[in-house]
Amino acid sequence: MEASQALSGEHIRRLVAELADHLRGSNVEYRLVIAGGALLAWHGLRESTHDVDSLTYLDDAIQTAIAEVAAQHDLAGNWLNHNARLFTPATLASESCADIFTSPSLTLLGVPLDLLFIMKLYRANPEDVADMIRLWPLVRGRFASFDDVVLRYHEAYPMAEESESLAQFIAHIAQEAEESGR
Repeated sequence: MEASQALSGEHIRRLVAELADHLRGSNVEYRLVIAGGALLAWHGLRESTHDVDSLTYLDDAIQTAIAEVAAQHDLAGNWLNHNARLFTPATLASESCADIFTSPSLTLLGVPLDLLFIMKLYRANPEDVADMIRLWPLVRGRFASFDDVVLRYHEAYPMAEESESLAQFIAHIAQEAEESGR
């Protein structure tokens, strides 16, 4: 089945635990770094998402286990995928990521929320903008200024186009967050 289903944070946690059970006995411990809407849902910062984005490559063995879990729950076969690898920031260090799930066969790491904000800024589609508004109150203290966000953005994505209005856009996000009471 390829139709996507809304996944809440609790639903994702149950699916990940089930995936870990499927992987038990494989003699491989998987360490996946996740980001995107799934990380926000995991932390209760977003109601749901349609997939879990891994920044870590998923080999055939784990993809088979993911498909097995999907089949048991009538989910899209790629409910956990590595499509977001294209958006991995150059500044991502796995040691800066927090363990959010640990089992003998599977560990999930979540990117730091300030880096997630920068990742969302890189795409900046309407859903990403809504996520940035949710994130801003939690991450604003990790940035010295809007210009600092821009600097860290260009460090994370050195090939990104320069934009004179990027700091203004971030200021707009901050204002939206303040006005929404976040």
